[in-house]
Amino acid sequence: MAEQSKRARVFISCGQAEGEERDTALQIARMLENELGFEAYVAGEQISFQGVKEAIFRQLPESEYFLFVDFPRDELSDGSCRGSLFSNQELAIAAYLELDFLGFRHRRVRALDGLLKFVQADVQAFDSSSQLLGMIRERVRSKWVANWKNGLEITRDPNEFDHITRIRHDVYGNVTLNRDARFFHLDVFNTHLRKTALDCVAYVESIHDITQACDVAFRPAEIKWAGSVLPMVPIPPQTHRSLDACMIYPDESTAVYFMSYSDSDQFMAPIKGISELEVLFSVYSANMPPVKAAIRVCTGHTIDDAKVTPLQSPP
Repeated sequence: MAEQSKRARVFISCGQAEGEERDTALQIARMLENELGFEAYVAGEQISFQGVKEAIFRQLPESEYFLFVDFPRDELSDGSCRGSLFSNQELAIAAYLELDFLGFRHRRVRALDGLLKFVQADVQAFDSSSQLLGMIRERVRSKWVANWKNGLEITRDPNEFDHITRIRHDVYGNVTLNRDARFFHLDVFNTHLRKTALDCVAYVESIHDITQACDVAFRPAEIKWAGSVLPMVPIPPQTHRSLDACMIYPDESTAVYFMSYSDSDQFMAPIKGISELEVLFSVYSANMPPVKAAIRVCTGHTIDDAKVTPLQSPP
């Protein structure tokens, strides 16, 4: 599993008129990326429905910060100007998504026009593009942090496992299970600085037989979080929870078991007789984007032959 980028993305809502405005937007993006360590996305004015969906509706929810730059448009009777319609529309979406916000307006743009007077934003006025770059640099350095993401990240230490004895009793106290088992885990990390990931739930999305180059049929169910009896868990900011990726019994070393919340053996049934598997997991959260991770599971003649290694994360 490749390490995901920890660079926070800045959605730059900035005028894209020919000439100075477009050059300024690109200069802001280069400064954010090369000097300050962020990932930058420059939003252009979109004239098609598909363009709006791809450039705004998809990019904004994936951003950690919103940078608003309002350039003058139509001149008004008092000599001031309206701001950019497109930038104010993007500001409305960013406000709805509760993105961290920094705002700048050209001094000719009427103060607190449009949505700005409702979001009560601290918007600084600038006179020139050269002045604007310095103002953005100073405020970003003092208010924003570059090395985090709004989401979850899944990792796997190929050397990690827990070897335990599983003991289960019936209602009468009789032992119904007494068996050694080796558990392999995935680590789900909340990379957000402040927000708790709520109602995190995990599934196996696909199982692939590597040797025969074919998919393995199965009936999915929620996968168990290590140490929890609940199918959904919160993950506080900058902390992690372990997920039971799979389990192998030493006395049945060629079978791969999945710990799920199903009360039927027909769901997430063990995979037997396949020596190499690729398993794709998905983790969903009520307030964060879903994330996927794949592992390779290799079994052998003994439990010590078993290996669970990370694969390249899917996009």
